[in-house]
Amino acid sequence: MKKSKYNYSFEHNGKFYLFNPYSGLCELSSELFNLYNADINLWPNSLKEKLIRKKYVVDEIDEYNVFLIMRNRIVYSKNTLLLEIAPTLNCNCQCGYCFVSKKSQSMNIETQNNILDFIARRIVQGVRIVKVTWFGGEPLLAYQTISDLSKKIISLCAQHNVQYQSFLITNGILLNKEIVDNLSNLKINGLQITLDGTEEFHNHERPCSHTNGFRQILNNLKLFTSNIKPVIRVNVSHRNCESICNLLYQLDEYAQFIKSITFSPIFSINNTESSYKEELFDGKVFSEYEIRYIKTLATTKLKYEFFLKGKFVGDSAHILNYFCIDPNGNLYKSSFMLGNEDYIITNLKRFNMIDCFYSPNFSRYINNEFEEKCQQCFFLPYCIGGEASMISGKCDSIRYNFQTQLEFYIDCLNTNKFESESQ
Repeated sequence: MKKSKYNYSFEHNGKFYLFNPYSGLCELSSELFNLYNADINLWPNSLKEKLIRKKYVVDEIDEYNVFLIMRNRIVYSKNTLLLEIAPTLNCNCQCGYCFVSKKSQSMNIETQNNILDFIARRIVQGVRIVKVTWFGGEPLLAYQTISDLSKKIISLCAQHNVQYQSFLITNGILLNKEIVDNLSNLKINGLQITLDGTEEFHNHERPCSHTNGFRQILNNLKLFTSNIKPVIRVNVSHRNCESICNLLYQLDEYAQFIKSITFSPIFSINNTESSYKEELFDGKVFSEYEIRYIKTLATTKLKYEFFLKGKFVGDSAHILNYFCIDPNGNLYKSSFMLGNEDYIITNLKRFNMIDCFYSPNFSRYINNEFEEKCQQCFFLPYCIGGEASMISGKCDSIRYNFQTQLEFYIDCLNTNKFESESQ
């Protein structure tokens, strides 16, 4: 037997803890903590049995190999179909860092029917869970398509006793009472809205020609009075990093309408404007701002979700049964390539899974090879070799602020102040 290489033992405020990304947080007495950090052969059976049961202690195995086995269960599962559907590539904002190739096209009834046929065939082949993310462009520019297609997918899944749920990614400007009140009927269980700083910065980085986008979003937040509330994503670069704390103080007034806040560094991919490339953070620099923002949140009524739970897949594009669909029914393996014809795998009308295997636009994502440094890295369960931050081989911010996040999570644990995947 041996200690898991992903264990992390530490002291905080006079208490002693053991953390593992797949087992969670365990508080130890000072005596057990000292024993844990001693020779495993000196442990009492009570400690050994508890830690074996929780997988803090494992057999003499290659834990990276176990990681790959668990990853493969997800990557090659036929049980779940993951779809990102863009009913339009048009948008009412012009964000310079956006990676989508914008086009004034929306989904017609033929493509909607092709999506239904595609889902039906996957159900016959073993799918028992269908998860859809509505994306764009701005998907609410095609809200009627979302509504009509959702009802048809819900009906199809019900006929075959298949679970269905969906998620909406929107800039939030077109939300209204009718749309918000209808979310649960369309089985849209959650949504994400982006705010990139205070009014001045947000409207500059995410310009909307017909309205004050920032003010419109704040007004629309007040519509969320039921159980479904939006996650607010804040994209961060050198351009807006100093305005984020002021944004959080402003959002405190709207805390009752918000599920949680997340932060993400802007990164350059596909159609991102070249001017942004000099404004981007690496993981280390972003980690410092991330902690500053989390500490600011602690002074408000807003909630932050700690992403401390270990994963096996960091980006859904690496899952065999994941596809992104554009308004013309073209399939991509990543939403980051949406609208870029060079990355089309095939069209729904010609779909054949075996043929997809022979497309480099598909097969390049179904790859379990990680760099040697990542295979041996303590942080592999968090950043998945860069998948979690969408930049292969690059270290995620958690590598640089891990202990600070853990300590801050413990401080907030008993206050119900923050949500966490790790509990």
